[in-house]
Amino acid sequence: MDKTIEVQTSAGPVIIKKLAMADYAELLRALKKLPSKLGKFIEGTSKEDLQNNETLFSMLPTIVADALPEFCAVLAVASDKDADFHLTQLDLADNIDCLAAALELNDYKRIAAAIKKIMAPTQVPTSQTAAEEPAAPETPQN
Repeated sequence: MDKTIEVQTSAGPVIIKKLAMADYAELLRALKKLPSKLGKFIEGTSKEDLQNNETLFSMLPTIVADALPEFCAVLAVASDKDADFHLTQLDLADNIDCLAAALELNDYKRIAAAIKKIMAPTQVPTSQTAAEEPAAPETPQN
């Protein structure tokens, strides 16, 4: 897999990079600043849906009202441009293209699935396991 994707925008090319482990700390700090409802939307939405205009338009009020600077900060982590560039130089369609490229290149679904697997509670033996063990012999009581 390539380590970058070049996205053609109205303000010139934006290079989206495959994030190294060290970049994820910065990404997590930026994501933490997003309103929880936006994070839940992105987490529960497939790459194809994020590229779907109807889905994205339904998301616009939340982005514009609550999280535009934070959204641009997230894009800045994955690109060669800073958050101000994403905020002031690119339109919404260009930023959505950058987001789609970042999700694709960094295999977001695989990462989310791996995190869910790690965070899942471990299986605790059920009471059936204890019932299958032989009972200790009873001792007579006086």
